[in-house]
Amino acid sequence: MMLFGTAHAMYGKIDTVYITLQEAEKQFFKKNLSLLIAKYNIDIATAQIIQSKLYANPNLQYTMDVYNPLNYKWLDLSNKYGEFAIQVNQLIILARKRYKSIQLAQTNKKINEQSYYDLIRTLRYQLRSDFYNAYFLQNSFNTYTKQIEYLTYLSDSYSKFAQQGIVTLKDAIRITSLLYSLKTEQTDFQNQLTVIQADMQLLLQDPHHHFIVIADPNTATNDSVSNLNLGNLMDTAFANRYDLQVALSNVQYSKQNLSYQKALAVPDLTLSSQYDRRGGFAINSTIVTATMDVPVFNRNQGGILAAKLGIDVNNLTLQQQETIVETDVHQAYQKLLFTDKSLRTFDTSFQNKFQEVLGDVGTSFQNRNISILDFTDFTESYKNNILQINNLKNAKMQAIEQLNFAVGKILF
Repeated sequence: MMLFGTAHAMYGKIDTVYITLQEAEKQFFKKNLSLLIAKYNIDIATAQIIQSKLYANPNLQYTMDVYNPLNYKWLDLSNKYGEFAIQVNQLIILARKRYKSIQLAQTNKKINEQSYYDLIRTLRYQLRSDFYNAYFLQNSFNTYTKQIEYLTYLSDSYSKFAQQGIVTLKDAIRITSLLYSLKTEQTDFQNQLTVIQADMQLLLQDPHHHFIVIADPNTATNDSVSNLNLGNLMDTAFANRYDLQVALSNVQYSKQNLSYQKALAVPDLTLSSQYDRRGGFAINSTIVTATMDVPVFNRNQGGILAAKLGIDVNNLTLQQQETIVETDVHQAYQKLLFTDKSLRTFDTSFQNKFQEVLGDVGTSFQNRNISILDFTDFTESYKNNILQINNLKNAKMQAIEQLNFAVGKILF
């Protein structure tokens, strides 16, 4: 009921959906348009493999005499005077160009598949990061809601008491000022959550709902990172980072392309067979022809040079990508260790003690046993304590997701 009330306060009459991380990921894989588009790219690459395996079609040529000046006839096909010729041409691809073209198409498909899985890695990280951001923002929002409800009641009461002279106007204004300050801060959290909600709607392809995320409240403190080993994490990253696999495949593709470009320097052969009734040296002559370009000027020099340079470029790109992977893993690992260590210095049970004392402080303040300064100081301390713990827990989960993203695998 509290979550429903929060959702109504935040989004008014907009429909809300309660969703777990597992449900969000299931909907993401099913509906995300970017993934669907990437799948089509794989299908297109598969079609290109099919096309590369096809042989060149034969060419059929038919020639006939439109007007015969010997007997003054149109379209004369008679055996005595008629003339027509039939020719069949077949292109023979040499230097294994067809096989090398198939290799290029197959490697291109592999690159599209690896790019698809790397897209999953990127978008899944974005979804999981948004999920935990939304969860802890909701917690912070709820913290403000409880305080604002109490201070609204207190502000109304003190305004009346100030008019009756029971309390000073200064105290009433101070309570109202604290209330406005909390409302302003809560609005900022609401705006942040609205941005994250929009991002989740895009990822889940569901613009008609706002999501109330459900997670284990102890999820940040439950996950232990003490058993992590940097060397093992590096090995995992090099085995699972698909952006690195794409860089490797690009090197392979560039080497295959060089072989293909060298093959293009070899001209192809065209074989022809022609039957000619009367146009040759004899009646009903049959002629066989072989045709091939002479590679005097164009030996594909530019294509070969470009392919060689492409190998150099892709080798450098691979080295750069390996450095990026190593840097990502090391940075994510150090960040997670530091955040986990900081979180473990907090006594999370202190938050519950704070909540118990808050009610007593409110009662004491209404009975005028403590000053308004003590009350506002304690209220601010309570709020800051909740926000600090929420922020640190969120930082821990964000560090976990960053490490998952860096190694290319869900570790937690």
